[in-house]
Amino acid sequence: MKKFLLSVSVILCLIIVVGCSDREKVEQGEFLLGEFGADFKEQTYHLVVPIEWTGESPIEIKSVQIIKDDDKPVTKEEDGIEYEVFGADPLKQTGIYSEPNIGKLKDIKDIEIDGEAKLVFSI
Repeated sequence: MKKFLLSVSVILCLIIVVGCSDREKVEQGEFLLGEFGADFKEQTYHLVVPIEWTGESPIEIKSVQIIKDDDKPVTKEEDGIEYEVFGADPLKQTGIYSEPNIGKLKDIKDIEIDGEAKLVFSI
């Protein structure tokens, strides 16, 4: 019973935090990327995230880099993280997938974004 009450309490707290968080005002011409987290050092995961382009006309992505606070890119040598970025079906559910469950990935260079799309970070 204690575990059940603890689980319900945690779920309610998460609902309250998510429901009360305000989204910042969106500026034209900005990318918005969902927030996720996991321990990616033990095995490869595929992180499917939404991306939104708020500009007036579609854009084409040529490449994507993860940049640290000091404006340097994340590298395997320095940070222990190796990643690749792909496109995914816009209807693919957002989340973290293991290797056999990710499905078909698209080359990032073939992705055109007009509004909302999905990116996959293989980490």
